[in-house]
Amino acid sequence: MLFSYPLKDEINFLLNLGDKDGKPVEIPATTVIVPQTGDKYQFPGGVGPNKSIVAYSAICQHLGCEPPYIHFYPPKYVNTAQISAPEPDALTAEAVLAAQKENLPGIIHCDCHGSTYDPYHGAAVLTGPTVRPLPAVILEWDSSTDYLYATGYVGVGVYPTGSNGVPSKDPSSDLEESQFGVSVGNKSSISESNPFS
Repeated sequence: MLFSYPLKDEINFLLNLGDKDGKPVEIPATTVIVPQTGDKYQFPGGVGPNKSIVAYSAICQHLGCEPPYIHFYPPKYVNTAQISAPEPDALTAEAVLAAQKENLPGIIHCDCHGSTYDPYHGAAVLTGPTVRPLPAVILEWDSSTDYLYATGYVGVGVYPTGSNGVPSKDPSSDLEESQFGVSVGNKSSISESNPFS
């Protein structure tokens, strides 16, 4: 699924990650390394009843390609048959091998130039040409209502905030409408836009 945050034109993935059989798996907090600089940051892990729900920017960190060119490949599509699939559903052999090597059931892959990300470990880089992980949306889950809330970003800075390039916990406070666009405000809609859904 896709949603906009913190701006109306900033597309993000909302994923409920599972194993090869589609059963939700807990996504632990992890340290993510930025290959470009060697810097590290802490990805908070999954939320929800199974701690399996995560959200990441759906804008490739290589050259900015957006869905449908960058999308999540669920477990049944991470195999060698996808190497010869028609665009925009084809995977590179390098992406399939990287997923197999890391024992990943699903991946995020950009068909523009072949960048691949690990959604089970903070959208870390699996294959280039990108040298930056996808920024992660910080989610909070309210168990009493089963609502999810996007409360900030973590990872490589998308907006010019702070000397370390990491956005603040509330990126909307850093945005100037005339420069970056219009904030989503206090609500965003979810859309089913994954070609494999």
